[in-house]
Amino acid sequence: MKKYDFAYLCVNILRKEETKKTISSLKKFYPNCKIYIGDQDETSDEMINFYNKYDINYQYFPFDSGLPYVRNVLINKIKESYIMWGDNDFIFTEDSNIYNAIDLLKAKNDIGIVGGLVIKNNIKQHYERIILYDKNNGIIIYIPLKYTNPIEYNYKGNIYYYCDMTFNYAIAKNKVFKNKKIKWNESIKVKYEHTDLFLRIKLYSKYKVVYFPNMKIHHVHLNKRDKYFELRNRKGDAIKFANSWGLKMNFTIGDVREIYGKEINPIQTLKQKITKKL
Repeated sequence: MKKYDFAYLCVNILRKEETKKTISSLKKFYPNCKIYIGDQDETSDEMINFYNKYDINYQYFPFDSGLPYVRNVLINKIKESYIMWGDNDFIFTEDSNIYNAIDLLKAKNDIGIVGGLVIKNNIKQHYERIILYDKNNGIIIYIPLKYTNPIEYNYKGNIYYYCDMTFNYAIAKNKVFKNKKIKWNESIKVKYEHTDLFLRIKLYSKYKVVYFPNMKIHHVHLNKRDKYFELRNRKGDAIKFANSWGLKMNFTIGDVREIYGKEINPIQTLKQKITKKL
């Protein structure tokens, strides 16, 4: 079995069962991975016993401290050469191929971040994008990679593509975060935290991002309306993200346009107008 010097950065709030499943699956296939967890729930013997069972480096934080704040605190503790982060409702499998991603990071000096393929409820998701940021006009445009006719690269049979942003499932060289400008935006609690991070990497880092579909993760996501759902989808984060970058508008080609935090789906709006006319 290969042994690599890598860590997983994970944050828990109101989803202890999901967190336990994620960690159990990761340890099953990557037992040598060091795990760092920031827990924003109340201290519990149940979770402490679980963390100790898997030799997890854990720290409790005040409730709703915010994902960026917790990650920034924990990342300063990580000594491993490679840092992976993602949600706490991921399920790792034998097809996660994390070692292949680390091999690519080792081989390519210009690549600092490798983002993987997220399979949500058994459906492949795509969030790999090119980011165009017009500071003067306060606009960000996201272009799905599939619309750019990207160059396909191959490393030992593994395909990868250069881009600016991937899903919130990525692994990076630890040295990427030695740049003080590369950190999570603590004015944001949850939403837009990873968009903000990838924009910082694009603008302030010498390292490149690649999409590596061979690194797969299963995202078991339940759209239930509970306290976690409310925190995850609060509207204030969009405004804070916009204010951080002086945005008037951001939109994704072929998808969603957002003006000051109000989401409008042009295609759906058009369908509604046509339906009314008919």
